[in-house]
Order: sequence, then C-alpha cells, then structure tokens
Amino acid sequence: MAEIEIEGLEEAMNARNRYNDADADVLKFDKDKNILAPDGKIPDKLKDAIKNLDQAKANAEYKRNIAARDYQKHVETVKKSIADELNMNPDVIEAMKGVKIKPIDIKLEDYGPNNGGQTNPESPQYHVNNYLDQKLGELKNKFNSIVDSSEKIQDNRGKMTKAKDYVKKILSEMSPGERGLFGASAIFGIISMIGYGIQGSDDKKSVKEFASDRAGCYQLNTQTFELVGPCKCGFTIPYNSDDQGYSKWPSDCEGTDSNGTKIPYDSQKTYKEQVSKLPFCTTNADNSISVCSYTEGACSAYDSPDPGSGSCEVGKCDSKFCTQSPNDKSCKWQNETDPTAKKPITSMAVCMDPSDFVLQMLHFNDTSSDWMPTPTPPLIILISIIGVLLMTITLIWYILFLIRKERKMGKK
Repeated sequence: MAEIEIEGLEEAMNARNRYNDADADVLKFDKDKNILAPDGKIPDKLKDAIKNLDQAKANAEYKRNIAARDYQKHVETVKKSIADELNMNPDVIEAMKGVKIKPIDIKLEDYGPNNGGQTNPESPQYHVNNYLDQKLGELKNKFNSIVDSSEKIQDNRGKMTKAKDYVKKILSEMSPGERGLFGASAIFGIISMIGYGIQGSDDKKSVKEFASDRAGCYQLNTQTFELVGPCKCGFTIPYNSDDQGYSKWPSDCEGTDSNGTKIPYDSQKTYKEQVSKLPFCTTNADNSISVCSYTEGACSAYDSPDPGSGSCEVGKCDSKFCTQSPNDKSCKWQNETDPTAKKPITSMAVCMDPSDFVLQMLHFNDTSSDWMPTPTPPLIILISIIGVLLMTITLIWYILFLIRKERKMGKK
C-alpha cells in the first residue's frame, strides 16, 4: 500500500528537477560561449552565435528563477503540512503546553538522527526531529528489508553493495529513454540516500555533517555503479561544521588570498593553477547550496598538455574516506578519455543541500511503492491457485474421458 505523501512534497521535487535542468543549461551556455570567445573578444562572424547563446542563457536563467520560486513555495507547503500534523498530535500538544508549531520553526537542515541531540520537549525542533526520525526510520527499514531479504548482512559496506545491486536491477528494467531521464545525478542521489538510510542513525551524523562530508568531485560508472569520491581535487572543501563551516561557504564564487582579498575565477588560467583558492560550493540567494560555475569543469582528470583539463589527479583521491584505504577503487580517479577505461564513466561535482536532501529522502520514502519489491496480493495468489486447480480438474476429466472412450471402443 502506497504511503500518504506529504502535501507539497511531489511539487517541490518537480520544481527542484526543473531548477537543476535550467541550471545545467546556464552552465552549458557559459561553456559554449567561452569556447567561441575564450579571450572575451568576439569575432564579427560569431556575433550572431554569441547573441543567440546570450539569449538562450537568459531564458534558462528565467526558468531557473521561476523554478527556485516554485520550490520555495512548495517547501513552505511541506513545512505547513508537517506543522499541522504535529499540532494535531496529543503528545506534542501536551509537551508544547498548547503552543502551536509554526512552519517557520521547522528547520529541515538541522535534522540529525536520534533526535539530533534535542532534549527540550518544549522546542519545536525536538518534535520535528522526532517526526523525521520516524519517517526516515521507515526508509531505513525498507532499505534493510531489501538488503537482508536473502541473507543477513551485518557489515554496512556489504549492505551498501547489495543496495547498489538492487538499484542496478531497477535500472536494468528501464527502457533506454527512462534511464536517460533518470540521469547520473539521480543515481548518485539514490546511492547517497541508501548510504544515509543504512548508516545515518548508526554514526549519528547530522544531515549537515553528512552533506558536508560528501561535497566533492565524483566519478560514477553507470554500468557497475562504482563510485569514486568524494575527492577534493585541489579544492579546500570544508568537510564539517568545525572546518571553515558548512554555513560559511561564500555567497558568491570568488576565492580569497591570505589577506582576505577577493580573487575572482580567471578563465585564462588552468583549473589546476587556481582551484585551491576558489570555493567549491556556493550559498544561493534562497539559501540553497549548489556548485560554483567553474567547479563542474574542474571535476575531471588533469592532463598537463591540455590547458582546459580539470584538476583531478588520475589514480588519486584526496578524501577523508581514503586515509585508511587508499587502494580502494573509490579512491582512484580515472581518466575519462582513456580508451581502456570502462564506459560510461560520468564525472560530476556534488554539493548537497541538507534541507533538499531531507525532502528527497521523505519523497523517496513516500513513493516506496514505485521502487520496493511488492509481495503478490493475496487475491492474485487465490485466483492463481483456483486456476491451477481448474486446469488439474480439466486434465483429469479429459484423461478419464479418453479412458471411457477407449473402453467403449474395446467392447465393440
């Protein structure tokens, strides 16, 4: 039976998808323009082409702004829905002493497993965290029911492998068009959700910490679902709130020198030369987190003869997860252009928005009927049994009929 979806959640996810599509178009048009006019000087014969690119970029930016506005509106609907549900709970009413929880009190980005350390029952976030614990606990149980279905797997790494195999099975049943729509980033999102669903409440990391830990460059083999990363690739990426701070990511994509002076991105320099002084993620006007415009280009293999190559060292991965297992496959960046490399390998930059991540996990839980293996309904089982019985009776009757007919023919 399908979960009752939180009001506004489906619409918020659709708006976020539209935002991501439009944002990818903006980056693409910027890249195309830089290819046509790398030094900023536009030849006369390319003026019309550049004009068309500028217009296309403006249209994409408009769509992105509309999607961002719609997303925020639907997120408010989600928060109102959660607040309404909590305000109808007798235990919450008693603990809050009749004070209503308002949508503005709900901080999805502050959620942490096991109530995130909240101990004050008069705090709205205490009840929000309890609500999310319950909802995302359902998601974890569903993941565990999948990975433990055939054998008991205690090791988290083993559970992750089995869960990835399940995602691979789902995708193998899709048509090529459906897989294209699904996309590498969506695959990564599901694998990340599986990681948080299986491991989140065990390591007690907050969503902010989990998101910050996993910011970086990734490679995904869309056939084997092997992930490389997160890798810093020369960037100084804050891994947690105590290291420069998740909330202190800059609001624009400019770096700073040792004196704190702003250093803008220079398209005339290689990524390798300057990424250590540039931010990886940016905080947008709507407080969402996204990658900087140049970050995607930097998240590819570094090739010294190629001035336009990325900044990731082949065979390496600077990551907090690789310090104890540097020989693990997830710690070795591959050259995307290497003809001997397994295809298709997709490189991407990932900056998780904690609030958005919680919404995606809630949506994933509420739509579990779409991805969970469902048992055969009892009615179908009953009809199948009746069908087999009828076929058996028919076969027996026919055999008896032939025997009687043979006997009659023998008497003649």
